[in-house]
Order: sequence, then C-alpha cells, then structure tokens
Amino acid sequence: MRLRGPVLVFLADALILPVGLLTVVLLGRLWGPADYGLYGLALSITLWLEWLVVALFGGVGLQMMARDPKSEEVPNFLLQANMAVGAAAALLLAVAAPLLAVEPLRSLLWLGALMLPLAGVGQAHRARLIVLERFSVRAAGVALKMLVRALGTVGVVSWGGGVFAGVAILLLAGLVEVIFYRFWLQTKWWGGRGNVRLPLRSAGAFLVFTGSQRLVERLDLLLLRALGLPLVEVGMYAAAQSVAMPPALLGNSYASTVQTRVHLAESRTVGRRAGWRAMAIGLGTLPAALVAVFLAEPLVALAYGPKFSGTAALVAPLLLAGSLHATSTLASAVLQGLGHVRWTSVLGVTQVAVTAVALLVVVPRYGAAGAAWTWCASAGLAAGAGALLLRRSKYTEGV
Repeated sequence: MRLRGPVLVFLADALILPVGLLTVVLLGRLWGPADYGLYGLALSITLWLEWLVVALFGGVGLQMMARDPKSEEVPNFLLQANMAVGAAAALLLAVAAPLLAVEPLRSLLWLGALMLPLAGVGQAHRARLIVLERFSVRAAGVALKMLVRALGTVGVVSWGGGVFAGVAILLLAGLVEVIFYRFWLQTKWWGGRGNVRLPLRSAGAFLVFTGSQRLVERLDLLLLRALGLPLVEVGMYAAAQSVAMPPALLGNSYASTVQTRVHLAESRTVGRRAGWRAMAIGLGTLPAALVAVFLAEPLVALAYGPKFSGTAALVAPLLLAGSLHATSTLASAVLQGLGHVRWTSVLGVTQVAVTAVALLVVVPRYGAAGAAWTWCASAGLAAGAGALLLRRSKYTEGV
C-alpha cells in the first residue's frame, strides 16, 4: 500500500527519535551528565530563538500560500523575510551571549547563532513544499538532515570530540537540508516579491503563540540551572527529555500538515472534524507512554550506564507530559487553521506564566522531579483548554 503524503512526512520527522536517542546515548556516555547538561542548555537557548524565527512567518505563511498555492510572489517574500529575520536573530544572540553566560556556554551560543538564518530558510522551503503537496521532497530533506546528524554524532564519538563538535554537527545538518531543497525549489533569494505584505496582526499572534509554546517546552530545563541546580542534575534531566521525545515529536511534526489541511478544508465543519481526529492521534500516544514507564529504569541503565542513574525517575512524568503536550499542540494548530489565532496566543502566554510561577515554587523544594511533574500538569491543563476552545469554535462560526 502506498504511503500517503502526510504519513510520509511524519515518518521522516519521526527519524528525530532514533537520531535523538543515538545522540543522547553516545554523547552522554562520552561526556557524562555535566557536559551533556551544558550541551542541553546551549541548545535550549538557541532552539528557542530558532523557533521564534520560524514562528514569525510560519503559521501566517501557510495561510498566505494556501490562498494561492501557485503564486510565486508569496514564497519569494517569505523566503527573503525568513532569511532576514534569522540573520537579525543571529546578530542579537551574538551580542547578548556575553550577558547571558560565561565560558564555555558563551562560545557555544556564538556557534549556535549561525543556525538561526538556516532555520528561517529551511522553514520557508518546508512550508512551500507542504502547500504544493510535494510531501516526498519535504520528507527526503528532513531524512537527509537526520542522516547527517546521525553520522556526525558517530564521528564525534569516534574521534573523541567535545561539546563544540556536537553543536557544529547540528549546524552542518541544517546547511545540508537547505542545499537539498534548493534543487527542487526555485524560490528567489532577492526580488520577485511583488506587492506582498505581511499581515502584521496575524503574524504577531502566531509569534506570541509559538514563542510561548516553545518556551514552555524548555522552561523547566532553563529554570533548573537558573535556580542553582548543578550541571550534573541538569544533564540527567536533559537526557530524560530526550527519552520522552516521541509523543511531543508527533504533535510538532504533524501540526503544520493539520493546519494546512484545515486552511484548505471546504468548510469549517470539515476543519473541526480534522481537529478532533488530530487530537485523538495525540491522545493515542498515552497508552504507549504508560507502558514505557515500567521499562524506563532498565532501558536507561542499559543505554546510559550508571552515570545517568537519576534519569529513570524523570522519564514517567515527562513521557506523560509529552503525550498531553502533543494533544495541546494539535488542538492549537486546528484553532489557528480556523482563524482563532488570538485564542491560541492567549493560551500560550497563560501557560508560560502559570508554569513559570509553579516551577519557581516547586523546583527549590523538589528539584528535577518537581519540575517534571509540574510540566506534566501544565501540559494536561493546556490540552484540556485546547479541547474546550475547539468545542467553543463551533458556536462562534461566522463571528
């Protein structure tokens, strides 16, 4: 049976799971929890800025291209805008790095800044391929990036590389993905934009939502270090996050496809049905998460060894949180597709504020375990709120 396009895209995005596990296992064993914690902190800061770059033109870009999929002016505009914003974010991080951290984290942030323009360009190409329904090319680009990351990780371990080499591999993988897409898309680096203008209100709402959503995903790890927990404990928490990756990965990878389908739906009723099906997919990961809880301790011991003995206790709440977060992400994608961008923005900001306050109260007393269960509760509340808002959208049709 031939795979349908969105399934193919999901399977390609799902490669981040084995590659991520390979990364954390090999690099964790090579470096130990302290250096892996440093690696996790550098990536958390860099990836949050990367997600902001992607968010500014992500959702609204899909809307703009979905209105006229054959237009060349809109994708030209989005590519150039993404590239410019990525370069500006890279400059901002480079300037702010000395204020945010001391060595060696400061130099890692300088290296990570180079990933931001590539992230913007890659996002523009991926969105264009989704709208054109060229799913196989989109999937192949992501698969190629994952292959480079996997081979690079093996190389780092084989040659005894340090944390800088680990971050450099991510930079190389992003560059290879962009080069691959350029063989299939002729989107212009300069000019050819016509009179296209970005709807600032919608773009701002998308930025607020995605920025807050991605921040809340990393808030627990960042606050663990900010509140004075040692890098060893931060590293074990980062390792547990990697093990708990699959459910959240499903939500993040399928969200853009669901949102585009809702944009192109023949009616709001059809769009809402797609939304409920998407949420069911997110909730469908809960049983697997519950089963994996019982296997966490032997798997962690087998994969990471005794250095990461504290990781197993964190896997259970983070796996459950990942499933609930996937459900929340998919609900928000559908709400955005239906035009309720402000709803999702308010939901995202509220979740960040509530989670931050809860972590500030819980972490000093309960440490990493408290942070994991706090994130689980936050994701559950967000999933419930997303379901209520999706139900509410039925009664606001035409408003």
